[in-house]
Amino acid sequence: MLQCLLKNGGINEIKSQLKIEEKTLSCYQSKITRKFGCKRYIRFMYLYSLNKEMVDERWLMPSI
Repeated sequence: MLQCLLKNGGINEIKSQLKIEEKTLSCYQSKITRKFGCKRYIRFMYLYSLNKEMVDERWLMPSI
């Protein structure tokens, strides 16, 4: 899911590719955004573009 969101595909493209509803997609966006301590998805994408390696490492770490 994270990989699809990070490719910056449109919501319709992601919905059709993963066969999920828009509400489910927005829930995933919310969970991913909160995991990285951001309040908005756009802010998360901005921070991701600045430092992709740090985000990738943190995503692979198990939650405590």
